[in-house]
Amino acid sequence: MSVSLLTPDLRRILASLATRIGNLERRVNPTSTMRFTPSLAHPGTGENSVILEPSDSGAVANSSNGIAIGAGATTVVFPNGIALGALALADNDNAIAMGSGPTSDAAARATGSCAVAIGASYDGTGGVGAYAFGAGSVAIGGGATGANAGAAGGVAIGSNSLVGSTHTGSVAIGESVLTLAAGQVNIGQNRIVVGVPDSAPSDSHLNISQASFYLDEGSNLLKIKVKYADGTVKIGSVGVS
Repeated sequence: MSVSLLTPDLRRILASLATRIGNLERRVNPTSTMRFTPSLAHPGTGENSVILEPSDSGAVANSSNGIAIGAGATTVVFPNGIALGALALADNDNAIAMGSGPTSDAAARATGSCAVAIGASYDGTGGVGAYAFGAGSVAIGGGATGANAGAAGGVAIGSNSLVGSTHTGSVAIGESVLTLAAGQVNIGQNRIVVGVPDSAPSDSHLNISQASFYLDEGSNLLKIKVKYADGTVKIGSVGVS
């Protein structure tokens, strides 16, 4: 079951949540100077946009249906952007940036259309947070240097992982792993451990130009089923002992 919330409803929910957090904080620590009030949630300058921030902290929601949460969090002029965290930047349509940083470069930045950046750098003297600037790209990972997805459709997962700007559709997984070409999945020099079931996959479970490993334990054979570009399926084997 799903419920569609209009922006005014969301604004009221955020305001109520802020008040409840403030009440809880004062119960846990009566001497706390924190004071969350409904005024934390207010409209941005974009149509149906919402800002949740400490007073006058510089958060900006210029885009229609944009949401900015955190001191200096920004969703610029493109629609449906979401920026969560201090200095996080969502600077394209449907972009999502999540991660606070000590500087604007160290915070998460999503500047590609429909891009997602999650993670920030703790280094305030030159560190770069997760940065997704290719259209439809995803960058997940923080640290001294965050993940960087520079190509359309690229996915970078892990601290300092990088999908180069010309490596369309590539995937980099792991700390400091870099892609080297378009259309590749690169895990660097990490060891791969995969499952090898004791039964063959159905032919229909393979797309063209795909393969699947399985084990014939009775015959001590590691087998591989492949599907050619014309749909032909073939099986090869390697003896194990």
